[in-house]
Amino acid sequence: MSFDEDQQYGDVLRGHGDAHFSLHESQKTISNGDSLHEPRTLDNDPTTVDYGKKVAVYGSSAALTFFTTSSTNDFETVSIDGAASFQGLRKYNWKDKITVMITRQELPIVAAVMLGIIPKCSFSNHGHSNDKGYSVITQPDSGNILFSMTQKSKKKINVPIGQSDVFYVAGLIISQIVKQQPWLSPQEAMVLLKTTVGRLYRMTKDGQHE
Repeated sequence: MSFDEDQQYGDVLRGHGDAHFSLHESQKTISNGDSLHEPRTLDNDPTTVDYGKKVAVYGSSAALTFFTTSSTNDFETVSIDGAASFQGLRKYNWKDKITVMITRQELPIVAAVMLGIIPKCSFSNHGHSNDKGYSVITQPDSGNILFSMTQKSKKKINVPIGQSDVFYVAGLIISQIVKQQPWLSPQEAMVLLKTTVGRLYRMTKDGQHE
């Protein structure tokens, strides 16, 4: 090979913990810095975003929004917005967000971490300037998954995703895998992840995917 949480999304269904899940689907998109698609916004204001399905996870220092999207060659995937909070408050600077799209190569690997098949992954060189990256790391002591995002000259995003919130994020990712490969059921997709990504991970030296 980036507001107030109760005002940010008006059509979400509240999940367990800090996860929000929306069933609203729309695919109006424009090209973003990864040469892929980003939700349409007005002056980068997330209150006007036309997302597909989405899951929002709020932490004390930052927040994430996972949302369904498609690449310029119509590959069904998931993108992530990450925004730091204002001085530790549960209000987030979405106007200075970091956005990355999970690529075709990365999607099954990220899914495998979310499903507990492998413990971690990290990716870099996203964006026009190749200055964005993200990592997904299981934290065995807490049972959380730490999702981190970086971009040059921006504050690093770190959000621990709790066990119940992982359920919703994993479901969103699996739904995109099955949408892209409709001949697979969700159960078959998870078995395939175990027998491909899981097996190959165990064959690597340290499990890093760059």
